[in-house]
Amino acid sequence: MSGPLPLLQRIALCYTQTVRKRTTIWLDEADRAALATVRERYGVATDSDAIRLALRLLAESQRVNVEPASTKRDSRQ
Repeated sequence: MSGPLPLLQRIALCYTQTVRKRTTIWLDEADRAALATVRERYGVATDSDAIRLALRLLAESQRVNVEPASTKRDSRQ
């Protein structure tokens, strides 16, 4: 596809790329201390950022692909 995307397609594309699902996890004091260490060491602003960074670093160290899986709809096209 060449040329600019129509406005609605750009809005939909932006929306689907930025929507996140909320997840609740329960942390004990050791988990909170580990999060504080990650925040300080890597300079991230929030616990959520620290958790995402830690997950991605662990996945990378284990050579796990962390790219979003394609949807069933995408695989049919």
